[in-house]
Amino acid sequence: MSEIRRLTGRLQHLKTRPAEPEPLPEAGSPFVLPDLSARGAAPELGSLEALRPWSMVETPYGKAHVFREQLPLGAVFDEGDGLSLYRTRQRVVAARDAEAPSLEALLGDSRLKGFDARDALFLDIEATGLSHGAGTHAFLIGCAWFEGGEVVVEQVFMQDPTTEMAVLHHVMGLLESRPFLVSFNGKSYDLSVLESRLVVTRLLGRHEASIKLRPHFDLLHVSRQAYKGIFPNTRLQTLEQTVLGLDPEARVDDVPGSLVPALYFHYLRTGHAPHLDPILRHNRTDVLSMVALAEHLVGLFLSPIGELPLVWNLARSALRRRLPAHAARLFAELLLRSDLTDLDRRELLDDLLTAARRAGNLELLATAAIGLIEVLPADTEASYVRRLFRWATHARK
Repeated sequence: MSEIRRLTGRLQHLKTRPAEPEPLPEAGSPFVLPDLSARGAAPELGSLEALRPWSMVETPYGKAHVFREQLPLGAVFDEGDGLSLYRTRQRVVAARDAEAPSLEALLGDSRLKGFDARDALFLDIEATGLSHGAGTHAFLIGCAWFEGGEVVVEQVFMQDPTTEMAVLHHVMGLLESRPFLVSFNGKSYDLSVLESRLVVTRLLGRHEASIKLRPHFDLLHVSRQAYKGIFPNTRLQTLEQTVLGLDPEARVDDVPGSLVPALYFHYLRTGHAPHLDPILRHNRTDVLSMVALAEHLVGLFLSPIGELPLVWNLARSALRRRLPAHAARLFAELLLRSDLTDLDRRELLDDLLTAARRAGNLELLATAAIGLIEVLPADTEASYVRRLFRWATHARK
């Protein structure tokens, strides 16, 4: 017991003893700046501050951790020097086909009138769970936008649940700064999570938090329209490899989405931040891929070119969007290809017949009807053949 008292007294003495002043330099000696790193100025190894050069952004609800990058367009889009992230995607202003409908008509969303990727905010979240219920937090929100000749990437991190309101407030400011929002499956997941947290934290009321009602270009749904049946799936990483030509180095040691919540919870328990680095890199690549994919899809829908299955998908999408004249023109152009099989030709003629009838294009209706009569098998129902003859005859009058 006496030893414990002695040690306790010694500790108290060390706490209360005044610090000894540093000796003054001798006259004539050179002035040397003090070593601040020895006094704790350098971030602690393994800490969040050592992971990225965060900016602490002030909000009415405290400070938010924000990491910003400004990338020249040549670092993202291919300029022929082999230095871009997406080596098969050149950034070109989408040239609309003179006969093509507007982009909002092709996508079936009038809110996208006047859409331009340069005016959009690209958004992707990493969350604490795969559900989008009120208990799921968006702990990392990645955003990107065009600014002059650069692509700006900003990642907002929730250091712990007490900083959530500061994070959400900062992100809402970014959303308000741009007229259009772009996501990948955001309609089903990202925006649902953000809406729930905005209501739970009472930052916004239920109606005010309806960010799903904003003009929103969801790349997943548009990619499905274009690439259905062409690739095994239309996941973002599949499109990165097959369409965008992403530099393979960008996804080395990429973290699976199912492990993201566990890595974040590990950080909350231990404060050890290095395990967050793969999540930050994953989120950054996701956001930049959306920038490249949006440019690609806008150009594709406004000027449909490419392989047979791709243009066929675009034509059928136009037909579903009640744009039969545009669809009929695309079907007719596809029929001129030399690589069609007999089955392809018959299915295309069927599609052209439907589109031409809906569009009231008698010339293409006759083309489709006569073409079908020539390729139909001998056992085709006589009533269908007579109907085709009637359409062909009527259209030729």
